[in-house]
Amino acid sequence: MKVRSLESLVFPKFILSLPERRTIFANQHPASSPYLLQVQNEPADVDDYHKFYHEEHLMMLNKVPGYRRSQRYELTDAITKGRQTPEQPPRFLAVHEWENLDALDGPEQREADASENTIRVFGNAKMVSVRGFKLYKYFSGGE
Repeated sequence: MKVRSLESLVFPKFILSLPERRTIFANQHPASSPYLLQVQNEPADVDDYHKFYHEEHLMMLNKVPGYRRSQRYELTDAITKGRQTPEQPPRFLAVHEWENLDALDGPEQREADASENTIRVFGNAKMVSVRGFKLYKYFSGGE
């Protein structure tokens, strides 16, 4: 499956300045994250969705204890078991990496989930799917 990163290819008007990137990505760690939240979204308004992520959501997630980093993708191809999928899956994917999931019910995450923009963007979406994963095994180049 070919996947392009939205951060580097789409919407240059939303590219963050270096100080903003340092603030948002201050919690990055080079090692694998033990937990992932995968959010697939088919937004009703694509421009509003990107603006929301860049102007609010990533900065709010950065305040949540245990948050490491996020990566966002745009679907370019979908194949299931060697065949094209009959239905179109959501166009966008966000992968949020976490050190632990303890704070997902904390005040910082509740604040992010309750913002007017979060409610609008995700409430108006044509489809949203959120799934959590725990790291099973880490593989590196020589394994």
